[in-house]
Amino acid sequence: MNRQQLLQRIDKAWTEFRDSYAGFSDSQMTDALVTSTWTAKDVISHVTWWEEEALKYLPLIAEGRRPPRYSVMYGGIDAFNALMTEERRCLSLREVLERAAVADVDADPEIEAMSLIAASVRRELSRRLRITDAAAIREDSEARVQLEHLTFRQTPQGAAEWLLGWLQRRNEERG
Repeated sequence: MNRQQLLQRIDKAWTEFRDSYAGFSDSQMTDALVTSTWTAKDVISHVTWWEEEALKYLPLIAEGRRPPRYSVMYGGIDAFNALMTEERRCLSLREVLERAAVADVDADPEIEAMSLIAASVRRELSRRLRITDAAAIREDSEARVQLEHLTFRQTPQGAAEWLLGWLQRRNEERG
């Protein structure tokens, strides 16, 4: 998968999400339960706050740093979700939809895509620390060089395409 395909995939997912509730009446959005306890408005709010969280921390991840742990900041992801559910439940449907639109517009698909690739490469490299094959070590070393190019925006598109190919080969090796 190349950079353009990844960006299209992200855009397609957001379009499908928005289409899933297009045409709902206000009462369908706020009164009808789509899960055992959440309305469509609650689900949109949930997805939006996680998009906001991703946008907040992607620059940090792109630099190779880790975002703060939710277990330390909030007592875990479930606690964070509970906090945000309570905070956002009082918002009107209009406010929730406006926040969702702003989060979608604020998302820079290129930064999101590059950050996702970088995180995937870092995770795969950490899995491969015990590899002893010389050719694999050389290729992993090249992956680290390409990751620097991606992270520091020296040649991001070429680096992204190379790294996506590298990740695909690793996935094929695992079968």
